Amino acid sequence: MPIGYWESEYLLQPADLTIVGAGIVGMSTALHFKQHRPNARVRIVERDPLSSGGTTRNAGFACFGSAGEWLDDLETLGMEELKSLVRHRTEGLAELLQLLGSESIGLEWTGGWELFGQAPEDEHLS
Repeated sequence: MPIGYWESEYLLQPADLTIVGAGIVGMSTALHFKQHRPNARVRIVERDPLSSGGTTRNAGFACFGSAGEWLDDLETLGMEELKSLVRHRTEGLAELLQLLGSESIGLEWTGGWELFGQAPEDEHLS
């Protein structure tokens, strides 16, 4: 099969960074890398010609976390690490909104709620 122009000029050329996945994480990684190394060659590869939706990890959400997650993190990480994590999430969301704007990414502040069980191990949640 003959190699076309786009393959020979772009896809098959050496890259300084190859990113797998053209979702929010992959594209933001490429953008930040190029900001720090403007002359670098970045290749982004995607499984499908048109993206087939979010992954099972971030699913395209700009999440801040829930009360249950914070409680687990507090137990695992401790208070200072949890504060650092929340600060990083806040800064990351602010940077995302500054970069793209809430309208362009379809951001909707919907709030949320969480249900906790009544099992003995959940006693500390009430």
